[in-house]
Amino acid sequence: MQTLTILNLIFSVLIALCFLYHWVLVGLNFVKKQKKYPDAPPKKYAVLVPARNEENVIGHLLDSLNKQDYPKDMFDIYVIADNCTDNTADIAKEYGAKVYVRSNDKLVGKSHALDEVLHHIWDTVGKGIYEGYFIFDADNVVNKNFIKEINKVISTGEKVVIGYRNYKNKSSNWLSYCYAMFCLREYVQINRGRSHINASATIYGTGFCITEQILLEYDGFNTTTLTEDCEMTFRLITRGDKVAFCNDAMLYDEQPTKFRDSIKQRLRWVKGNIQCYFKYIFKLFAGCFKKKSAVSCIDQLIYIFLPLIFSAISIILNLAFGIPLMISGELNIVSLLLPAGIGLLISYLYTMLLPLFAIITERKNIKDNITKCVLNTVFYPIFLITYVPLLIYALFAKVTWYPTKHLETVSIDEIE
Repeated sequence: MQTLTILNLIFSVLIALCFLYHWVLVGLNFVKKQKKYPDAPPKKYAVLVPARNEENVIGHLLDSLNKQDYPKDMFDIYVIADNCTDNTADIAKEYGAKVYVRSNDKLVGKSHALDEVLHHIWDTVGKGIYEGYFIFDADNVVNKNFIKEINKVISTGEKVVIGYRNYKNKSSNWLSYCYAMFCLREYVQINRGRSHINASATIYGTGFCITEQILLEYDGFNTTTLTEDCEMTFRLITRGDKVAFCNDAMLYDEQPTKFRDSIKQRLRWVKGNIQCYFKYIFKLFAGCFKKKSAVSCIDQLIYIFLPLIFSAISIILNLAFGIPLMISGELNIVSLLLPAGIGLLISYLYTMLLPLFAIITERKNIKDNITKCVLNTVFYPIFLITYVPLLIYALFAKVTWYPTKHLETVSIDEIE
């Protein structure tokens, strides 16, 4: 019994230290100003938009891109009409985009569409034409300075840059709110904090630019997991590169409002992340001992891997020691209920703090009623708890890519 108590104390401290690191990254947002980049001559870019039956929203993204405060002859928009059965391609042409029609029901998903159109561009337009490639989802809209601000960062020598990911339907319901707060914390607060310690930001799905130099080295977007963003991040940092964060390039994204869609989407995320963890865990540990990759690899290990490893070991040890003690009568399960209940309550209240701090640090960019946001924090712990069964299921189940239907027809002018 005493051994089990000591082990639980040790692993509780280790996990707490990992979460303390999370708060250090968040705290840096309060004490350090985000880096500003000087104006830079415009470089030429390609904008890639994979779209599958996105006629409801594709027009608003293209409209926001056409309104960029950036020379129109210095970026070309390519819409990949990926197995579409609607008017996505026709609408994209109306907005002046170059449309690449893709029909492949075997290799499905965003990474395959991006890889195919990238090689098409290299074969038809040529290599060396574009400095880099912007990646957007069809449901995005971007502020007028997005390309200009990213270009500033690229011009300083950064090879991959991700912008500020905001949300256009936070107030639709509790689910879209929880998504938005989760993402503002992970995609903005933490990435901004990482920039202060010179660690790599993490790519999250959309709203980033990657230089052609990197893509040529990789021979395209040839990722193999269900989460190409996570895989690309790990690939970059384990070889000594990093992702820069641009606070002034803002993108607005749409989040699911139906729980069923949310489950399917997050199940793919969880499964894809697990695939990436197994694929890169040893490379991340090795990267901790290399000068160029040490800070970013250590950051990812503390932020993601060590809490999972410590938690798994703790659960295994509790089962290994606890079950024999309960059988012998030395451990009374009833006596554990009160401290367990107190622990759950503390965890619930602690988890509510996460979106509250996101609201505090990002209040200028939350285009919604702040009071309503604060009240919705009560649902945030429930949202996070649903990841537990998804994680368990994803460990053993076969998961495939599933398209999320987007319906939030909001223009950049309406948002801003």
